[in-house]
Amino acid sequence: MLDLRSFVLAFVVINLTYAALISAFLNTIRIDQPALRLWRWANITSGSAMSLLWLRPWIPLELSLNLAHALTILGIGLELATYALFLGRVKWLSPVLAGTVIGIVVQGLVLLLASSRHPALLALSVIGMTIKAMAALLMFRSRRDSPGVSLAISLTDGAIAAILLGRTVLGLTNFELLAFDPTVINQALYLAAFINYVVNGFGFLLLVQGAANRQIYATSERLREMEREQRELLSVAAHEFRTPAAMIKASTDSLRFLHDQITPDVANRVDNIRAAVTRLTDLANVLISRDRLIERVLTPQKERIDLSALVEQSLGAYPAETPVALTILPEPMMMQADPTLLRIAVCNLVDNAIRYHEQADCPIRVSVARQAGQARICVADRGPGIPDDLKQKVFERHFTVRGELAKGIGLSIVRLISRAHDGEALVEDNPGGGSVMVLNLPLPEGRRSDA
Repeated sequence: MLDLRSFVLAFVVINLTYAALISAFLNTIRIDQPALRLWRWANITSGSAMSLLWLRPWIPLELSLNLAHALTILGIGLELATYALFLGRVKWLSPVLAGTVIGIVVQGLVLLLASSRHPALLALSVIGMTIKAMAALLMFRSRRDSPGVSLAISLTDGAIAAILLGRTVLGLTNFELLAFDPTVINQALYLAAFINYVVNGFGFLLLVQGAANRQIYATSERLREMEREQRELLSVAAHEFRTPAAMIKASTDSLRFLHDQITPDVANRVDNIRAAVTRLTDLANVLISRDRLIERVLTPQKERIDLSALVEQSLGAYPAETPVALTILPEPMMMQADPTLLRIAVCNLVDNAIRYHEQADCPIRVSVARQAGQARICVADRGPGIPDDLKQKVFERHFTVRGELAKGIGLSIVRLISRAHDGEALVEDNPGGGSVMVLNLPLPEGRRSDA
């Protein structure tokens, strides 16, 4: 024989545990979850009702009976409303909540007018049977996304409704109904209710998790589609940009033949335009190869290059008045690398130095050298310098020391390019003040790599 009061205590623990877990979960997320909030109140209400039943020997009978019955009806009504809200059956909400209120009023009138507890328990059985039957029907008809879980909830709710139907039939045949009467029908009711609490609780959490997973998947698919469209647009724009850029470059190249007929100032401006167009064309070529920039992963297209000559050519993209001084080795430094990506990296390092350089009488110093089997590109400025605790963060995307908007991308690109070449990007202090941005690239054959 089952200890029915022990089952009631178990109901209290289960309901309040669910409510506590939901509260903790809702406090950790910023997204509003109306169904979870409603289900939390359903558990708090049902747990409170069961607490009153369990405390019956220590509190007045009328208080425990009247309030426990009202809270029981409210708890299962809120549970049904939770299912309707979660499943998007908004039309169910008003009738369910209205029916719950009517059930509480009817139950209160029966308790007030009846001369014994039998009519009150009979009314509670009818109201509970109705609500549980509606819940079973709702979950059975809404088992598309998680059929196993929805069917389990539907079956347990249906079992409760069937047992309450049997209890109602017995009550109508002059069978005395008692809350803790150890009859077969009562034991079956408490056992089925315990299973129902467990299945519905974990089942609803599984439904919420499944819905969240589907929402995340759908959001990810939308983001991937948006990213694909943006890459296509960027690729098309870059491709269309190359044609006018090539025409501008061809025009500036032809002006070289008129070098003796134009003033030095105009010739200098033509050279600046030619250098800028070359740099923009290189960038367009990278954007056209869209697979190289997906998920911030770069795939180098390596070829044999002279690193010293590449750095010198990269600096040629800047106007002649730019305060940059270059120091390179007298002999070529041959290596396997992606020339387009390295030009982008060098220009980003120089751009960063120009942004923070403060001493007009001292140029930005760019150097290319060998060190410990590596090619070492250094760009030294005379700016404010970078604190030690920020030397790694400056290579993070959108991080800037000064916090400017729309900045903080150039150095992150440098780090991506260095890693794509199995190298590294780092910051050192400039002994004379300022910072030295360093790009280290491996030379597979060490000092013999330029042979």
